[in-house]
Amino acid sequence: MLEEAEAIVSAIDKGRVDAFVVEGREVVVLEKVQLPYRLLLERQRYRASDARTRAFLGTLAEEFRDTLGSMRKAVALLKRKPPADPEDRRALELLERQGVRLLGLVEDLSKLNPKE
Repeated sequence: MLEEAEAIVSAIDKGRVDAFVVEGREVVVLEKVQLPYRLLLERQRYRASDARTRAFLGTLAEEFRDTLGSMRKAVALLKRKPPADPEDRRALELLERQGVRLLGLVEDLSKLNPKE
């Protein structure tokens, strides 16, 4: 249907048609007819773009989750034997807090493209 709407709008814009056939009947192109096809075309373009964007964000979230999982595992291993140096302990705590924060952002990204 998208291709049909694009072809009709393109033909109208180029002045190549003054009528077209819909469900076996000839329809004369008037502004009242052109507008719904333009709106349909734009809505379908938006939906296609939105679906691609959501799929991309879902893929991005999966990649971040995998990488973040490895980083959080490393922090957990380091916490088994806490460093003696206070500066190193603060750095480890910072990594842990930021890991939790990033995990929340990744989960928010995941919600944009729920698995069906």
